[in-house]
Amino acid sequence: MSTLQRIIKGASDLRNYKSITLKNKLQCLLVSDEKADKSSAAMNVNVGHLQDPIDRPGLAHFLEHMLFMGTEKYPNQSEYSDYLSKNGGYSNAYTSQMETNYYFACQNSSIEGALDRFSQFFVKPLFSEACVEKEMNAVDSEHQKNIMQDSWRFLQLFRSSAHKHTEFCKFGTGNLQTLSHPTIRDDLIQFYNKYYSANLMRLVIYSNKDIAQMENWAQNYFSDIPNNDLLPPSFKALPFTQENLGNLWKVVPIKDIHQLSIKWILPDMRKYYKNNPASYLSHLLGHEGENSLLSILIKNGLAVELSAGNQNEQNLWSSMNIEISLTNKGVENYEQVLQYLFSYIQMLKEKGVQEWVFNEIQMLSKLNFDNKDNEKPESYSLSLASRMQYYPIEEVLVQPYLNEQYDKNLIQDTINQFNIENVRITLISKKFAEECQLTEPIYGTQYSVEQINEQLRNILLNPKIDVIHDLIKPNTFLPKNMDLFTKEIDTLPQYPFLIRNEEFSEVWFKQDNHFQKPKASVKVKISFNQQTKGIKNQILFALWISLLKEEMREISYMAEMAYLGQSLNVVDGALILSVGGYNDSLPQYLKQIFTIISNFNQTDKTKFDIQYERIMRQYQNISKMQPYQLIFNYAQPLIITNGINPDELQPTLEKTTFDEYLVFQKNLMQKLSFQWLIQGNMTEEIVKNFTVESENILFQAKNATKLSPSEISDIRAIQLPQKTMFWEKNLGSHETNSAIVSLYQYKKDTIQNELKMQFLANIIKTPFFEKLRTDEQLGYVVHSLSTTTRAVLGFIFMIQSNVKSPQYLSQRIELFLNNFKERMSNITDAEFEQYRQSIISNLSQKPKSIFEEANDNWDEVLNNQRLFNRRIQLLSEVKNVTLQDVQELFNQIFFEEKKKLDIHFVSNNHLEENNKIKDERLKNNEIEQVQSVVGFRNSSSLFPDFYSRL
Repeated sequence: MSTLQRIIKGASDLRNYKSITLKNKLQCLLVSDEKADKSSAAMNVNVGHLQDPIDRPGLAHFLEHMLFMGTEKYPNQSEYSDYLSKNGGYSNAYTSQMETNYYFACQNSSIEGALDRFSQFFVKPLFSEACVEKEMNAVDSEHQKNIMQDSWRFLQLFRSSAHKHTEFCKFGTGNLQTLSHPTIRDDLIQFYNKYYSANLMRLVIYSNKDIAQMENWAQNYFSDIPNNDLLPPSFKALPFTQENLGNLWKVVPIKDIHQLSIKWILPDMRKYYKNNPASYLSHLLGHEGENSLLSILIKNGLAVELSAGNQNEQNLWSSMNIEISLTNKGVENYEQVLQYLFSYIQMLKEKGVQEWVFNEIQMLSKLNFDNKDNEKPESYSLSLASRMQYYPIEEVLVQPYLNEQYDKNLIQDTINQFNIENVRITLISKKFAEECQLTEPIYGTQYSVEQINEQLRNILLNPKIDVIHDLIKPNTFLPKNMDLFTKEIDTLPQYPFLIRNEEFSEVWFKQDNHFQKPKASVKVKISFNQQTKGIKNQILFALWISLLKEEMREISYMAEMAYLGQSLNVVDGALILSVGGYNDSLPQYLKQIFTIISNFNQTDKTKFDIQYERIMRQYQNISKMQPYQLIFNYAQPLIITNGINPDELQPTLEKTTFDEYLVFQKNLMQKLSFQWLIQGNMTEEIVKNFTVESENILFQAKNATKLSPSEISDIRAIQLPQKTMFWEKNLGSHETNSAIVSLYQYKKDTIQNELKMQFLANIIKTPFFEKLRTDEQLGYVVHSLSTTTRAVLGFIFMIQSNVKSPQYLSQRIELFLNNFKERMSNITDAEFEQYRQSIISNLSQKPKSIFEEANDNWDEVLNNQRLFNRRIQLLSEVKNVTLQDVQELFNQIFFEEKKKLDIHFVSNNHLEENNKIKDERLKNNEIEQVQSVVGFRNSSSLFPDFYSRL
């Protein structure tokens, strides 16, 4: 065994690292974090779907699924998941082009048992014949889930357009058509034996245990993985050359989107990771500040969003990708958009590389690396395991964060390669439906392809237009003072406390006593008068927010580049502003935001029309979401008082006028109130000053009065009747999947009730998944969980299925619960204690950053409960929950006092089966149908307003 201990880490990283290579040449990275409240591990195998046999697309992905289905040492297919579930953990995996990554997390005390079970995936998996067909169906369900998703469709179209003799053109997910072969189990075993070699694997173990202990585990459990001394996958044939580039693609999407995608194919950039020329160029091309390409396009009414980034592929080539969301005008004048882009690139070539731009990027990347927040152990492990395949182990923590070496010539050479010969231009819009007569065979995407014509070619080769391009401006938000305000963390309050408490304003503050980083989080809820009630006002509010975001875009982007993230959202008819990052520039930025809001008075009809068009497309695209995601949009009006039926959004927006918007804007800020939460490296005095100043900016500019709490309408949960009800919607012909969410409503959210629901969720989760997904193969998306809606607890079962109707799924959920009665009554005290320890483990997880902690506390502020020590209270009370408590809860919520609402989305594929079962169940009075969302809401009783009382 060889070791290497010198691993470069950030200045604030207190974890210990050690790299070892086992006798079978498996390279391991051991991470000891004495403060870790969870342990994890990840195994990255340097094989992906590019290694699939040409006649077995999806085999690598199928193999990933099969490794979970039992091993020689642990033949029970649910052993691994059961063990993790009972020990506060979970697992997952993914297969990409070049790698397959398996990972898990669990409580610290159970890490050795988890490693034992996990390691057997790579020592002696069973490839059980009984599981082959089931998991093949699971792979197919996963593919069916993705068929109507534009991102998957565009990716496969790109792959399939590669040269046919190259590996890149393969279909990676697989489905029944590609995998259903008599020899498929033998094919799996052959593929596993051929590619799953220890020397191509990278293992990360993360725990609170010491390095020596983890080293023993690595040797004991992973040394038996066979080593075939394979060479890493290598590729020589370029999938894209001048023969299949320099062309224009037109693509018809599923969603109503207008997008221009520009992709340059470049030599492999990964080898320049210390110089990172692609980072420099994506920074400039994707910029949104003053003088940016996006600002130019927006000013000309051509686009609304732009992003830029690079991708490294096959250790052979790279790409620079620019995605531009177009307006209707932009689609009609896409040549002009391309002209602006190519003229901007020409300007970058002519002005040359700017060292000050590189220095800004370098300074921020170093600052972020040295002050990096901890991630969840499982996220960190899987990321490190992947990076170990590409970077020297000494630099696996550093990359890809740092830009270490400035190389002007390399950057200039890279930008000089952005030309017409190696570009692929893709126009995406439903407007091209008649032109697109070709069909991609896997996903059925309509498209056309042609060489860039002479007229467009001349425009791009000589892109001078009547616009003065200039470089972006230096960033004024770069932090200068990184000092911490105090080192005496033991004397600081543990939880937020009120430093201002007036009728119209409350300010909660907590100075950081744990993370000790120069960062802070500011959150504020700005409530208005009744102007935001009702669907018309909510739509007008959405337009106002969208226009405000555009007004703030340039300054917000500059702040974001200086690690001052900002978001504007609407919650319960109020404006929620969140700003977080380095505290040095935060008060200055916040006051600038309030100044922009105070001066905001959008009267430009052209700008209004652009945002109107943008929101209209958002509303039109709601129906194109995946069914299981769509359900939650439609569930809202059935369970809370201010919920909006998504079907009402588009018709209401169509009737909304610019004049109505002007009236709304004028009246919006007549009355104001504020709720603040500030946490981090700040003092009470600083917080008091900038909150008062920020509020006064709005009060004075808008001549507003103070809004009292009694003038803010409460939003409450709708109390379900004690029966089984369902509401359904037909999805039409575009969707092959159906979906169901079954909500069982319980009682108000108290510490005791919340804990009992957590026990119930832990006990049910794995058996429900194993039964309905693994055994019955009802769908790829199968989940169960406890939930809270406006301080009312509930339990949710969710399935998306490409094989069965919602009514059938509803019956299977109920049958599962009926059959599970026996399991609930036979849980032993020892098993129950395992579940208790699992919950204790989960509750013991502390926030990983000041931002996570602030998010938890903000939830308490918004719901007016202010149980900032909720986790501690739960930990204190968990010992008092008995097995009998949870058994009584099970019978109560699912049987004795059942208040159930099913929400069904029915695919045309399942309509006949659904109607047949529905008619039978209605005839037998098993169920009752909700015909109208509004009628149901108006006729249902409301829960008391727990928020104001708890």
